[in-house]
Amino acid sequence: MPINESNQLSNNMTYTNDGSGDKRGEYFKQIPTPVDEQQIINAQNKVDRLMNIITDTYEKTLVRNLRLEELDMRSTDLFRDAEKMKNMAHKMHDKFFWEDKYCMVVIIASISAIVLGGLLAFIFVPKLTGN
Repeated sequence: MPINESNQLSNNMTYTNDGSGDKRGEYFKQIPTPVDEQQIINAQNKVDRLMNIITDTYEKTLVRNLRLEELDMRSTDLFRDAEKMKNMAHKMHDKFFWEDKYCMVVIIASISAIVLGGLLAFIFVPKLTGN
């Protein structure tokens, strides 16, 4: 452990030599040094600031979660509306398709009737008049 010049360890612990004189290594007893009250106040201020940050972050997360849930509900509603519109468009397409086919059948039948009537008139009118 690094020792500074005032016989204190770097983690605010002082050391004392127990005086055993053992050559295999010196054993130190670590005695906690009294902590300055200003250090306690500073540490408490840091903890308070950290708690405020954590609380703010938590509240922002809750607000974000509510917004995400609202967006999810909106997107679900939009998806449901899109499905309804798709079904309605399909029904309208089918309706207009058959109306269009019906009109084509009516037009073709009318033209056929006119052509057939003209053909019959061309064939039978001269025979009736005797020409």
